[in-house]
Amino acid sequence: MHNKSKDKSTDLALPASYAALDTPLYGFHLALQHSYILDSGTTQHVCNDRTRFLSFQLVNNDSILITGSSTVAIKGIGSIQITVQCDIGQRKLTLDNVAYIPSFTTNLVCYNKFHDKGVF
Repeated sequence: MHNKSKDKSTDLALPASYAALDTPLYGFHLALQHSYILDSGTTQHVCNDRTRFLSFQLVNNDSILITGSSTVAIKGIGSIQITVQCDIGQRKLTLDNVAYIPSFTTNLVCYNKFHDKGVF
């Protein structure tokens, strides 16, 4: 007998049109949409919210970011400011050369760019 309450893989296999109907997944998506994830696998800071940019410049249609085996169009590049929680409290950091990609589910902060500048 298959017990759906223990098998969460069926939740992830739903067609995209049904995903918004599932309240927990929808809430999870909204939380990620406004979050910034420190990512050691990316080479580019990414922001999905145009209103977050302090400075912004549109880019040509040929600008892309490779994500696994697919690509997404970069709509613009600019600077944003984020607030991070540190052991001494909160700290504001300005990220430069951030790719604006509105279709991204979440925002990415490139760990290697932080490491290169001595931010840990």
